[in-house]
Amino acid sequence: MYHGLHDKGFQRFYWLDYRALVETFVRPGQALVAVKYFTARVKKPAESKKRQSTYLDALDAHGGLEIIEGKYVHRSVKCRECSATRDRPNEKMTDVNVATHLVAGAIRDEYDTAILICADADLVPAVRVAQGEGKRIIVVSPRGRTSADLVAESDSHLHFSTSALGKCQLPDLVPGQGGIELRRPDTWT
Repeated sequence: MYHGLHDKGFQRFYWLDYRALVETFVRPGQALVAVKYFTARVKKPAESKKRQSTYLDALDAHGGLEIIEGKYVHRSVKCRECSATRDRPNEKMTDVNVATHLVAGAIRDEYDTAILICADADLVPAVRVAQGEGKRIIVVSPRGRTSADLVAESDSHLHFSTSALGKCQLPDLVPGQGGIELRRPDTWT
């Protein structure tokens, strides 16, 4: 989701309240039983790490969802043209965590319909397993990103509007643990 918003120049929507966004897709007669946010904490640069930590702390303090973390592994990559090396982050375990929770929830009969905000075709096998357990999978494509394979496998494909993103923001100031004030980063306005 972050990368889709970034690619569109939508930094003003980074302070997103995922529970509020998912609630926009819940139909009358349905009950929202859980919202799970899958991510990995960046290690550098320091400014990015601080902004993300503030955001994750604000999401946690605001409540209404569970944060499940993977990790970033950094590796050196050599440029073919100039031979310079640079550090490249590679997110690990996030898609596996999503797949595991989707399948485990289906097997445990924790949901009837899953709303999956994702554009990762690696989740197609997990979607098939969940559907094999009688579950309905609705894929919501993040802004600017879509996986044709994931959409083709889903029971339904939805989008959200820019106005929905604007309405589903956390408060600019979220009270955190120990009286800490968690503020929307200035660059996210």
